[in-house]
Amino acid sequence: LNEYTYWWEKYDPTRTKNILVGAIQTSRKVNGIYTESQVSRYKNWNASLISSTVPGTYDSYVWKGTGALPDAFADWDVATTTPPPNYWQYGGKVVSKDDYTGIVYESSAKGDIVSSTIYDQYKIRPLAVVGNASYNQVAYAGFEDTSQGNWSWSDGVLTTGSSKTGSRYLSLGNTGLTKSGLTTSQKYLISFWAKSSSGSITIDGV
Repeated sequence: LNEYTYWWEKYDPTRTKNILVGAIQTSRKVNGIYTESQVSRYKNWNASLISSTVPGTYDSYVWKGTGALPDAFADWDVATTTPPPNYWQYGGKVVSKDDYTGIVYESSAKGDIVSSTIYDQYKIRPLAVVGNASYNQVAYAGFEDTSQGNWSWSDGVLTTGSSKTGSRYLSLGNTGLTKSGLTTSQKYLISFWAKSSSGSITIDGV
């Protein structure tokens, strides 16, 4: 027998927001005894499209089979409570999202293993997934669309022509590419394809 708890029951009991969200807790019983339970807790995320906030998944936990039974779970407020680690195994959390689309930029799995994703210009297709690095510490651009992928350039030109991969490349301007938010005490790996009839490439600033 499966039991389900829905978002409105814990976060909007009067149903004033008229938001339908799937189950936030799923528990299983065998012969009247709980055998497993999974919880997804929610928080309000910024939503620039409507100049407000919207509820979205924040973190998840799995019941260890000991302690208070799953139907007594009460730690729904992510700001003020944490499920007891003796009874609930942490599964991961969402660290950051895009304010406009809601796609996840950075997440943290069990063991605080961070993963970050760079998306295309439409914020639909992932272009790069980087493990063990926060979103503001990574960058990727393939130059096939207008997404800058956490890089910045102001006078470079996306050009169709002879490229190592795909069909376009970035013709660098005087300012080149820049990446803000890096930490001077950290080591970074940078890789790229470059083609030049003259001149040289300089990497500096960190």
